[in-house]
Amino acid sequence: MPDYLSTDITANALPELWAAVGWLPFYADAEKAHNDRFRGGYAYAEVMGPWGMLRINTIDGESVGAEIGMTIQLQDTFYPYHFHHPQEFYLPLTAPSCGVENRFFAAHADSALFEHSSNDDSFIIDAEKDTDLPAWFIQKSPNGNNFTYFERNTIHAFEAAKSCGDTTSGLVSVWGRTTARDNLQTTQVCEVVEQQGGERNAEPHSRYRCTPTQWEY
Repeated sequence: MPDYLSTDITANALPELWAAVGWLPFYADAEKAHNDRFRGGYAYAEVMGPWGMLRINTIDGESVGAEIGMTIQLQDTFYPYHFHHPQEFYLPLTAPSCGVENRFFAAHADSALFEHSSNDDSFIIDAEKDTDLPAWFIQKSPNGNNFTYFERNTIHAFEAAKSCGDTTSGLVSVWGRTTARDNLQTTQVCEVVEQQGGERNAEPHSRYRCTPTQWEY
């Protein structure tokens, strides 16, 4: 159990919940994810929310938009740059075997890190593998950065690198959103437009085009 939790909510303490919650291989049929290992090695489950085990539409006439569940990402996979309308948070439950394998990236859509188009709202992500990525990606672990929060349309990504030593690693997290019933909920994956090398298509250093939705309220 992570040190920052006072109550164990992992599968070790709640095996029935983790087994019965209903896991969805969210990207299994999503060719845009451009990464077969990731598509077959990522799953999420929802305990509470519109598609969860506990479904609450309203309380005293007020809409309930909260979602909470879990995600699992196989080691040696990259969850490509993506964005969505709902705010979102993650609490990692697994500590990487060598301390640095699990990392995340986050930046606002108007970040100077990106190449912005003068013709529309799209932009290009084009990170240099040896210079940009070490600065862009931050360790994600129960022992450091144990709460990550993403605002609307934040561009974010997760890297679960190869395990080291004899301990199998990977990334298991508690996941939640706050506005499950507002606007479009679907996660939008940035499109790979050019490959910079490597066996897998969607790498942290591949070239991507993102076109976030400009929401009106």
